[in-house]
Amino acid sequence: MQNSNYPVIAGISITTDKEGRYNLNALHKASGLGDHKRPSKWLASQPTKELITELEKRQSPSTGLGQNLINTIKGGISSGTFAHELLAIFDYDYRCINGLEILF
Repeated sequence: MQNSNYPVIAGISITTDKEGRYNLNALHKASGLGDHKRPSKWLASQPTKELITELEKRQSPSTGLGQNLINTIKGGISSGTFAHELLAIFDYDYRCINGLEILF
Protein backbone atom coordinates (compact mmCIF):
# COMPACT_ATOMS: atom_id res chain seq x y z
CA MET A 1 0.00 0.00 0.00
CA GLN A 2 1.27 3.47 -0.84
CA ASN A 3 2.29 5.81 1.92
CA SER A 4 0.05 8.90 2.12
CA ASN A 5 2.57 10.85 4.21
CA TYR A 6 5.21 11.55 1.59
CA PRO A 7 8.33 13.52 2.43
CA VAL A 8 8.43 16.95 0.77
CA ILE A 9 11.67 18.42 -0.56
CA ALA A 10 11.70 21.93 -2.06
CA GLY A 11 7.92 21.78 -2.32
CA ILE A 12 7.95 18.47 -4.24
CA SER A 13 6.27 15.39 -2.74
CA ILE A 14 8.61 12.41 -2.98
CA THR A 15 6.09 9.69 -3.72
CA THR A 16 6.61 5.97 -3.32
CA ASP A 17 5.32 2.95 -5.18
CA LYS A 18 3.28 0.19 -3.54
CA GLU A 19 6.49 -1.48 -2.25
CA GLY A 20 7.80 1.73 -0.64
CA ARG A 21 10.47 2.52 -3.26
CA TYR A 22 11.16 6.24 -3.70
CA ASN A 23 10.35 8.14 -6.90
CA LEU A 24 13.69 9.20 -8.40
CA ASN A 25 11.94 11.51 -10.86
CA ALA A 26 10.49 13.47 -7.94
CA LEU A 27 13.92 13.62 -6.27
CA HIS A 28 15.40 14.89 -9.54
CA LYS A 29 12.69 17.53 -9.88
CA ALA A 30 13.26 18.67 -6.29
CA SER A 31 17.01 18.99 -6.97
CA GLY A 32 16.40 21.55 -9.72
CA LEU A 33 19.25 20.04 -11.74
CA GLY A 34 19.25 19.53 -15.50
CA ASP A 35 18.72 16.52 -17.71
CA HIS A 36 22.30 15.33 -17.20
CA LYS A 37 21.26 14.24 -13.68
CA ARG A 38 18.04 12.45 -14.72
CA PRO A 39 17.36 9.01 -13.21
CA SER A 40 17.83 7.33 -16.59
CA LYS A 41 21.37 8.74 -16.83
CA TRP A 42 22.14 7.55 -13.30
CA LEU A 43 20.78 4.06 -14.04
CA ALA A 44 22.97 3.83 -17.16
CA SER A 45 26.19 4.62 -15.28
CA GLN A 46 28.64 1.80 -14.58
CA PRO A 47 28.99 2.52 -10.82
CA THR A 48 25.19 2.34 -10.44
CA LYS A 49 24.98 -0.92 -12.39
CA GLU A 50 27.72 -2.40 -10.21
CA LEU A 51 26.03 -1.28 -6.99
CA ILE A 52 22.67 -2.72 -8.07
CA THR A 53 24.35 -6.02 -9.00
CA GLU A 54 26.08 -6.18 -5.60
CA LEU A 55 22.89 -5.36 -3.69
CA GLU A 56 20.91 -7.94 -5.70
CA LYS A 57 23.41 -10.61 -4.59
CA ARG A 58 22.51 -9.78 -1.00
CA GLN A 59 18.74 -9.77 -1.43
CA SER A 60 16.79 -11.52 1.29
CA PRO A 61 14.03 -10.52 3.70
CA SER A 62 16.55 -10.39 6.56
CA THR A 63 18.65 -7.71 4.82
CA GLY A 64 15.64 -5.56 3.93
CA LEU A 65 16.39 -6.17 0.27
CA GLY A 66 13.59 -8.65 -0.37
CA GLN A 67 12.10 -6.68 -3.28
CA ASN A 68 13.18 -5.55 -6.71
CA LEU A 69 15.55 -2.64 -6.17
CA ILE A 70 14.34 -0.66 -9.20
CA ASN A 71 10.80 -0.37 -10.57
CA THR A 72 10.02 1.67 -13.67
CA ILE A 73 6.39 2.54 -14.34
CA LYS A 74 5.71 3.96 -17.80
CA GLY A 75 2.62 6.05 -18.42
CA GLY A 76 -0.30 6.80 -16.20
CA ILE A 77 -0.69 8.89 -13.10
CA SER A 78 1.99 7.07 -11.06
CA SER A 79 4.73 6.87 -13.67
CA GLY A 80 8.41 7.19 -12.85
CA THR A 81 11.53 5.33 -11.80
CA PHE A 82 11.32 4.07 -8.24
CA ALA A 83 14.29 2.82 -6.21
CA HIS A 84 14.86 1.07 -2.90
CA GLU A 85 15.77 3.50 -0.12
CA LEU A 86 19.47 2.51 -0.20
CA LEU A 87 19.69 3.44 -3.85
CA ALA A 88 17.38 6.44 -3.79
CA ILE A 89 18.87 8.22 -0.82
CA PHE A 90 22.43 7.00 -0.49
CA ASP A 91 23.43 6.58 -4.12
CA TYR A 92 21.17 8.71 -6.34
CA ASP A 93 20.93 11.64 -3.93
CA TYR A 94 24.47 11.70 -2.55
CA ARG A 95 26.47 10.58 -5.56
CA CYS A 96 24.43 11.74 -8.54
CA ILE A 97 22.76 14.92 -7.30
CA ASN A 98 25.40 16.08 -4.82
CA GLY A 99 28.44 14.64 -6.61
CA LEU A 100 29.80 12.97 -3.47
CA GLU A 101 31.77 9.75 -3.51
CA ILE A 102 30.36 7.01 -1.31
CA LEU A 103 32.76 4.36 -0.09
CA PHE A 104 31.17 1.01 0.81
